[in-house]
Amino acid sequence: MSFKKQIKVFVKLTFRKIEDSFNRIPFAIKKNDEELPYKVTIQQPFISQEFLENKKHNLKVASEKINQIIVYPNEIFSFWKIVKNPNNTNVYKSGRSLVAGKLQEQIGGGLCQISGAIFHLALLSQLEIVERHQHSVDIYTEENRYTPLGTDATVVFGYKDLRIRNPYHFPIQFRFSVEENHFVGELCSKEKIETSALNFEIKSSENEKTVSIIDNGKIISVSHYKNQSL
Repeated sequence: MSFKKQIKVFVKLTFRKIEDSFNRIPFAIKKNDEELPYKVTIQQPFISQEFLENKKHNLKVASEKINQIIVYPNEIFSFWKIVKNPNNTNVYKSGRSLVAGKLQEQIGGGLCQISGAIFHLALLSQLEIVERHQHSVDIYTEENRYTPLGTDATVVFGYKDLRIRNPYHFPIQFRFSVEENHFVGELCSKEKIETSALNFEIKSSENEKTVSIIDNGKIISVSHYKNQSL
């Protein structure tokens, strides 16, 4: 990362820290010390691509951090509060990232798969989405898509976070594992959560797709993507 970019990130992080402190946001920071027997599970295939092994490494590192955290009632799960700076080359490896609508090699590439899985689990489990950013471009086709369009969540350190609030009266926990051919995500909970039957409504134009995710007749998420296949 260039010195100029470092300064920009530092400024962004400083302002966000002040804002979070002013709003007294209760972030989830406690380690795993609860038995949470109920699970909502998703499974995503790994698609063959350049840097796949590096991506798996990055997902394992992030998973180890996330798997330790319990989210208690009204607490907010912040992706970057837990995963920390992905530009640390002693921890993360180079991977494929979507930057300004184009695929580029970046340290920490591939972490958007885990942030997207968190968002997907949150939608299924009716958690409160406090902050989520979509990707600007749909780079996949239906043949190589590993998650439904509209369930992605891009994260950019210092700029774009993923924040989820636990609205229940019992604790929850996101847990992930990296298998040989699959990435597995779970939302564990103290009590059973009735999952939503999500419906996806996609409207396409020549240059853009709009995806509305509907739960029980109510639109709970809307995403807009420019068309651009791999």
